[in-house]
Amino acid sequence: MVLQSDFPTDMRVEREALSLIAAGYKVTILCDNRIERPIHEYIHGIEILRLPHRRRFHKLINMPIYPNPVWLSAIKKTIKKIGANLIHVHDLPLALPIIRVVNKFRLPIVLDLHENYPAAMELWYHSGPAGWTIRNPKLARLLEKYCLKKVDKIIVVDEEHQKLLSCHGIPTKKIHIVENTTSNKFVRQISKNTEPLEKYANNFVLFYFGKIGPERDLEVALRAFPKIKAEIPGAKLIIAGDGPHLPVLKKEANRLNIQNDVLFKGWMSFETAIPFFNSSNVCILPQGANSYINNGIPNKLFQYMSFGKPVIVSDSKAISRVVHETSCGEIFQSKSPASFADTVLEIDSSKKPYGENAKKAILDKYNWENSEKSLLKLYSEITDKNLK
Repeated sequence: MVLQSDFPTDMRVEREALSLIAAGYKVTILCDNRIERPIHEYIHGIEILRLPHRRRFHKLINMPIYPNPVWLSAIKKTIKKIGANLIHVHDLPLALPIIRVVNKFRLPIVLDLHENYPAAMELWYHSGPAGWTIRNPKLARLLEKYCLKKVDKIIVVDEEHQKLLSCHGIPTKKIHIVENTTSNKFVRQISKNTEPLEKYANNFVLFYFGKIGPERDLEVALRAFPKIKAEIPGAKLIIAGDGPHLPVLKKEANRLNIQNDVLFKGWMSFETAIPFFNSSNVCILPQGANSYINNGIPNKLFQYMSFGKPVIVSDSKAISRVVHETSCGEIFQSKSPASFADTVLEIDSSKKPYGENAKKAILDKYNWENSEKSLLKLYSEITDKNLK
């Protein structure tokens, strides 16, 4: 596996690697090394090979784009060192370096798309050198178009992304859906720790857990909160996470005079966040519909559902499909604070078993034990083909 970021950070990568190891594969991950971890180590049976850490200009020198010689050399050396039989590259930026190097070795390539990358670049675009290169939406579309044709198999996280790529001329049988779910083992583990925080026992708590960026639309929840507070006097909004947009949110909370009821907890580990999940009445995912989120389902949704909590999501296609199908929450109109507030009040007054429905959906369908079947099927198809 080749990963442009550090490892461990992405739980999806770890889940895939562990599932493959359990099925008899040997997995090595080549990844970046921004926080100066060991160059070589094993984590849960996964062999980790990291690029050298550079104290100065690390991000620039290790930028995951073609033809960066740092990545090209590391990929080539790793293939030779471990005697690789298959290359599994996570996300689009390193796909072209992989294709260029691996073609010489005639190895099959799996491209694992965690998100709709060109659409993400449209959201994150800004002028300057980054906007001309690594965050250029036009270049990202060209790169995707080329790479999708050159790789052997493609992984996406939901059926909406599969349909989108099929509309671009990629054969459906080449695209495998491996959903971004949590495991039933995880559900059983958190079920052993259901203690809420006593300080919020008398409050109606809305909870958000995750990164904080402008694309997350947390302003919608802030602007809805005065109406929610007027109808539910004990309401609190707890935001656990960090990111470049956090100062903007704090300023907005002050402007709305809700700073005493909106609690910014900063970044915290998942384990630290468990009591906050347990204390929440509703978990929120306010990110509005756009070409990026319409074709993706964040792991956050399934984490919320694993705790048996009602969820509030926007009318983005993929996420709202799951919520509608499972009756685990309610859907509001994207970008609308009024709709968000009405949806919170609807859940507060409803007798529907949202939380029970959420946990049942996780245990019955939306769990990693089901998701990994598609991953293993994909690998068996490649293995059978190469053995022949």
